[in-house]
Amino acid sequence: MAGEIILPVLSWLAVIKVLHLGTWPALDRTLGNLAAAAAYPASVLTFTLLSWYGGLFGLPVWIALLPALGAIVWAGSRGFYTRERLRSALPWDLAFLIPFLFMLEVRWINPTISYAEKFMDHAFLASIMRHPVVPPLDPWYAGGTLDVYYYIGYWMSGALGLVAGVPSTVTFNLVLPTVLGLAAVSLYALGHLLLNRYRWLPVLVLLLPNPSAVYLILTGAPWSEILWGSTRTIESTINEYPLFSMLWGDVHPHVMGLFNQTFLLFLLVFAYMRWGNLSMRGRAVLCGLAALALGSMPGINSWDVLVYAPVTLVFGLLIWRRYGNFSRDREKSWMVLATVPPFAIAAYLPFYFQLNSPGIGGVGIVTVPSAPAEFLLVHGFFLAVLVAACAPDIRKRPYLLLAAVPCRSCSPATRPRPSPPSRSSTSLSAAGSRSQIRSRFLGS
Repeated sequence: MAGEIILPVLSWLAVIKVLHLGTWPALDRTLGNLAAAAAYPASVLTFTLLSWYGGLFGLPVWIALLPALGAIVWAGSRGFYTRERLRSALPWDLAFLIPFLFMLEVRWINPTISYAEKFMDHAFLASIMRHPVVPPLDPWYAGGTLDVYYYIGYWMSGALGLVAGVPSTVTFNLVLPTVLGLAAVSLYALGHLLLNRYRWLPVLVLLLPNPSAVYLILTGAPWSEILWGSTRTIESTINEYPLFSMLWGDVHPHVMGLFNQTFLLFLLVFAYMRWGNLSMRGRAVLCGLAALALGSMPGINSWDVLVYAPVTLVFGLLIWRRYGNFSRDREKSWMVLATVPPFAIAAYLPFYFQLNSPGIGGVGIVTVPSAPAEFLLVHGFFLAVLVAACAPDIRKRPYLLLAAVPCRSCSPATRPRPSPPSRSSTSLSAAGSRSQIRSRFLGS
């Protein structure tokens, strides 16, 4: 029994490490002492892209592993993997492995794929692993394809599982540990960029509950309701935070996208702080990595692009202003703006052409503001950090606090907080969704 679990985990970790070792040398000259950290998420994103194009052209998934193996042989022949260099990477290995093992223990305690929406997530994953083609086959409708959904996160997980020789049921329980580990590595690297001490502090973003959970604990709410209730704070919305998503265990796109978000933030901050010290090759590598991360977002979780595309543009402007003063400077600080967006679109261009989403109405604007107390119970921690960081400016210019005054206030009547769904209600809801999907394809 133990062998059935331990061997797949070791095989999975071996694939992750091969990808990491194969990508690390290519980033070393650009990212320096942070290259070993960035190689973790960068290698997984690169493998996902290569395997996806392999599926598009009918090639086996394992071919995407060959570049990493070739890079290891090439770098090894040139003496890259010295004992000192491998020892220097140990903190990053631990930054990945400790969160991975923590989340693996969580999934070990509760590995079932039978409640909430896990069966749907596993259906997507199993479909890809059974027949890794692009676009993947629709598990709910024979003859249909997943051209109506962002599935790249499931492709990433399934491709890793196929190369590692891990069945889909075990792969399902290895996805969240991997996502948590990759996100922790990027945040720890971000701490090395921003902080001289306590560089692990950014990692706490993955472990902090929101203020609503603290409020429910202090007010004596039953423990069975705290986790669920803290994510249903603002009326008619869902306010998940990473810790809840990990413990709840659904392998949803918005959860799988966490590691890519943190990786892109690391790259943008690195570019802002060290652009002037990079060679032309280093700048090109950095822009390529940012384009890979941003370009992967629509396929992993499309909603992330609505936030991180503008964030990328803002950082591009800041970099251009800091190093080039909005001119055609020798350091080519305009490169982030000029190259990252178009190459991000080009990365998965066939994905967009294959999308078949006529029923999507676009992005809607919410006109009813959140009640201030509910808003603070969701975002209060981060607002407190922001106010503390801006305290010197606020003391000099207190009128800046007017930015926090809402244009209009609204205190909607509160409704009873919903209780966690039972297995039966979740199954009925999912069955209804499945019938709607079938009806759509059948044209009824």
